[in-house]
Amino acid sequence: MEENSLCGMRPEDLDAFMDCGKSYKIIYDCKAGRKIFGEKDWGSKLSKEYIDSSVIAGRFYSRTVLNTDGVDIVLQGTWQDPKITINDISITVKGDYDGWLKLRPDGTVYYTEDLCCDFEPLDMDKVIYHQKKYFRVHFGENRVIVENSCCGDGSIYIDVDEIKP
Repeated sequence: MEENSLCGMRPEDLDAFMDCGKSYKIIYDCKAGRKIFGEKDWGSKLSKEYIDSSVIAGRFYSRTVLNTDGVDIVLQGTWQDPKITINDISITVKGDYDGWLKLRPDGTVYYTEDLCCDFEPLDMDKVIYHQKKYFRVHFGENRVIVENSCCGDGSIYIDVDEIKP
C-alpha cells in the first residue's frame, strides 16, 4: 500500500517495517513507481479543459492555516514561454518546453523531457519574477492561471506546505 511505502515512512518506524516478517521487493524502476503511485505526490492537479486551449485556469484548495510560499509546482505538457499566475503573483519561464518543468520555493527551476531522466536546473536568466517574489498560497481557495500551452495536453500540479499556527 502507498501509505506503507518506504518513502512515506518515518525513520523511527523503519526498524519495525524491516522486522515485520514479510518479504518485500524494492523497485527502482521509475515507470513501475508511476504505475503504482501515479502523480499523487505532486499535489493538486489542474488540466486544460480543451485540448486546443492555450490556458489552464481554475482554483485549488489549500489546508494551510498560515499563508505560505512553500509551494512546489510541476508543469507538464508542451509550452512556449509558460506564464504561471497564482493569486496574482506571476512567474514566466522563457523558452520552449515539451516535458516537465519543476519550480521550487527556493527559486530554482528544473526541466526534463522524460520522467525517467533527472530534472536538470535551468539557467535563472530564463526565469522572470513579475512581482519580485514567489507564489503565496492561503487557506481555502486559491486561483491559478497558466498561459502559453502550444498544443496537446497540459497540466499543473501544486503541492503546498501545510503550515499550522
